[in-house]
Amino acid sequence: MTLAIADARSFLFVPGNRPERFDKAAAAGADVVVIDLEDAVSPADKEAAREHAAAWLAAGNEAVVRINASDTDWHTDDVAMIIERGAAVMPAKASDPARLASIATQSKAPVIPLIETARGVLAAQEISAVDRVVRVAVGAIDLAAELSVSPDDRAA
Repeated sequence: MTLAIADARSFLFVPGNRPERFDKAAAAGADVVVIDLEDAVSPADKEAAREHAAAWLAAGNEAVVRINASDTDWHTDDVAMIIERGAAVMPAKASDPARLASIATQSKAPVIPLIETARGVLAAQEISAVDRVVRVAVGAIDLAAELSVSPDDRAA
């Protein structure tokens, strides 16, 4: 899956709390399916979403799993699940290269850090150098919100 992720041109995100959409997403033709446990899932549904993702991956399906940020209550359980399932991981709000390296070492799977904060931008070089990082993604809307600029403002 590393090569597919590194060369992917399209990523299709599917909310983790909508397991009926997982197979449809996989059949849609995107290069990579991302099961989202973060922004697409309300706090009340986080645990169920993780269980749905784990079950779908355990059935032999492949996806990247977008996990909750390291400062959330759900992060540790999200990491444990991706380690157990061997899933590629997209850590939300990646900003700490050491934390990212810990996830990469434990998971032994491809990592796509999602840079969504000013701190993440400043650490982008170190984040990109972490072993198992196959590419970096930017969360433009969250980054724009943190910087107090419009995500539609190209000059910003």
